Amino acid sequence: MNSEKKRPRLLFSGAAVWCNGSYGKPLRYVIPLLHKAGYDCAVACFYGFMGGVANTVTGKNDTPVKLYPAVRETKLNDIIEYHARDFEADAVISFQDVWVLENWGYKRGFMWLPWMPVDTDPVTPRIAKALDGAYAPLCYSAWGTGKLLEAGWPTAKHVPLGVDLDIYRQMDQRAARRAVGLPRTGTLPGWSQPTHRCHRARRFPKC
Repeated sequence: MNSEKKRPRLLFSGAAVWCNGSYGKPLRYVIPLLHKAGYDCAVACFYGFMGGVANTVTGKNDTPVKLYPAVRETKLNDIIEYHARDFEADAVISFQDVWVLENWGYKRGFMWLPWMPVDTDPVTPRIAKALDGAYAPLCYSAWGTGKLLEAGWPTAKHVPLGVDLDIYRQMDQRAARRAVGLPRTGTLPGWSQPTHRCHRARRFPKC
């Protein structure tokens, strides 16, 4: 008898792990950490990978990860439950905007945790409808998590995006300015454009 305990299995939706965009790079950080914590991971790719199913590696330590492709519909609405069944996923974590997802919370045969942005106040009806049946929405920002709580989601959790701490770390601000050729003093405004027309979601980070 094989007494080895089965490792929990998580299927993400997102961009392929080699993509440098906002829906690919964070998976390169989180999947190795989850694997180290005892989880096997796969990614159903809406961008950056097509064709058949493939095994590859990601992260600094070449963590194994399985990739599944989109088929006819690029947002994975037509195939996600089949990928979840093939991988024997214990949960599906969608890493994309939820308003493009259709009925992932019902009749799909998997536990769904959408890891998602919220950039409107209040949460839009389209997002609220898409979340029907989700086990727990996971939001990148504390602000967005608060909006989900206000919208009637007591299970909402704040799960921020990961970064590479070998690159993004605290340092002398003067040295940082000097390295990129900025003036030694003064405020440098930045701009983050939201998906929807919500002025409160825009921010001006201070440098």
